[in-house]
Amino acid sequence: MKNRPTLPRIPADRWEPRPGSTAKVITAASVLLGLALALTAGAETNPTPSPGGPQQTWSGTLCAVDPRNHSLRADNWWSPKIFVLGQKCDITAMGQENETLRDLHPGDPVNVTYQELHGVLIADHVTDRSLRFQGTIRQVDPNSGRLTIAQGHVAREFTLADDGRVITASGMDGSLYDLQPGDRAAVIYVRSGRSLIAQRISETTLSYEGKLEAIDLPERIVKTEDPLGEQQFSVADQCQIVVGSSHNAQLQDLKLDHNYNFTYELVNGVKVADRITEVPGLELRVSPR
Repeated sequence: MKNRPTLPRIPADRWEPRPGSTAKVITAASVLLGLALALTAGAETNPTPSPGGPQQTWSGTLCAVDPRNHSLRADNWWSPKIFVLGQKCDITAMGQENETLRDLHPGDPVNVTYQELHGVLIADHVTDRSLRFQGTIRQVDPNSGRLTIAQGHVAREFTLADDGRVITASGMDGSLYDLQPGDRAAVIYVRSGRSLIAQRISETTLSYEGKLEAIDLPERIVKTEDPLGEQQFSVADQCQIVVGSSHNAQLQDLKLDHNYNFTYELVNGVKVADRITEVPGLELRVSPR
């Protein structure tokens, strides 16, 4: 057997690593450490969502809405519930999807699809079952709690719910006694058998009284004056004009320097009159409703 050549021993204090070998070891360690930190940070910022419980559906009446805490409280015949809206909770109101909490109102009937986790009710979908109808008040009977509203040739009779609200044009709580035939109103209601139950009636008609100063028949514009200045109204096509005993007067039947009461709606700064009624006497006065 041949003798292997003996390699010279190099003292430890004189040993030097091959160029680049240390850098590669350090670089590999740094990469592994960076990956570990990144995975750890990702696990902290994007926690695995809990599966929660099975979806359930609940029906009731809204009692309160809290946009700040993103929650709502509702009640039914059995018990009240507080729901926290999930980040991807869908809200449907008046048949419109992608609505917000501000489109929900106390007194509205709702369906809530939710999950329960450790006693917390997390809403996935909220549906407001209310319906809406807007038109001109044809009849109102405060004693029976009923009113009829017409929209074109369609007229519907509503019964005000026991806990229903009437909101005047000024935004104040009122009653059916504050509503008059010819006023415009919007009704939020639900169906109960063949009956239409009004939960909220909002008067949309404003009222103003002043002295007639000018009439532009082709443009259907009238101008009035009061102690605060001049007012201008655009007269609607179906505007009812009451002069004396005539309830079907024409625009040309109005007389300058006479006092008239205007019921109107304010749309983007434009006053649209839907009823003009002559006021007996020459006394000038402004009477907000």
